[in-house]
Amino acid sequence: MFNRFNGKKAWIRILESFIAVMIILGVLVILMINQNQNQDNDYLEENIKESQRHILNQIVSDDGLRDQILSNNFVEVNNLVEISIPYGYIYEVKLCDLGQICNQNTYLAGEVYAQEAIISANITSYDPKVLKLFFYRNITN
Repeated sequence: MFNRFNGKKAWIRILESFIAVMIILGVLVILMINQNQNQDNDYLEENIKESQRHILNQIVSDDGLRDQILSNNFVEVNNLVEISIPYGYIYEVKLCDLGQICNQNTYLAGEVYAQEAIISANITSYDPKVLKLFFYRNITN
């Protein structure tokens, strides 16, 4: 004889299976979105670091800029950084003695990217210094 509850049990199992598949797909979508955001952040971080390395390499390879830095004149260095910095970031340039801890003057909330280069000498003097370049995300943008 036909039992009228067997048909309802089958529909309930189908509905349960459908809900389980939807939950699994939802979790997978969330994981994929998070992974893409992490990859975007890694790409952005690498671009910022590469920009800093490029700026510091330009400074190290330019005799005039090295002389200015060793005489504590940062006008041309600041001009170079301002035209090379990625959009949405602010910077700080700090010159320290070799072996000295070289921290930024301004502490802002968020991520700070720092790179350094050693400026060792010019034609007239040997006075090694560490030039440190800090990038911060500009939170006013």
